[in-house]
Amino acid sequence: QRSKAEGLHTALDTNGYADREVLERIVPLTDLFLYDIKHVNREKHLDYTAVSTVQILDNLRYLLERGAAVWLRIPVVPGFNYSRGDMFEVVEVLQGMPPGIEKVQLISYRRTGISKYRTFGMTSVMEDVPSLRPRQLTPFKRMFRRAGFTTEILR
Repeated sequence: QRSKAEGLHTALDTNGYADREVLERIVPLTDLFLYDIKHVNREKHLDYTAVSTVQILDNLRYLLERGAAVWLRIPVVPGFNYSRGDMFEVVEVLQGMPPGIEKVQLISYRRTGISKYRTFGMTSVMEDVPSLRPRQLTPFKRMFRRAGFTTEILR
């Protein structure tokens, strides 16, 4: 509230897994939502994140219906959502949403967090997952662009 009152641009980085009442309070105070979508397949999302996609996708729809500025961010991870089929599912779901997604950002998975686990004597479940080079996401970028979404690849 203070930031907004001071005229500052406000942004919220979220995975959308929140109670609707929280979003209702935040929407008027937020200029930009950086909205992570990890997967749209309910079962796969549940297996990997322990939560369903239902609330996440419902909240995305809610934000778009209210005219919120949304940049969709998709971390692309080998063995999880790094396939044409997985990305096609995302495109289909997004095409069924109200208009208003300003940008889709495809984020290539990098192993940089693995060293942090080792520092603390822990083992990451991502130990054997290879990093992706940004150019490996180019076919997905084309897929989203053909569907009408402004798309970029991030490292």
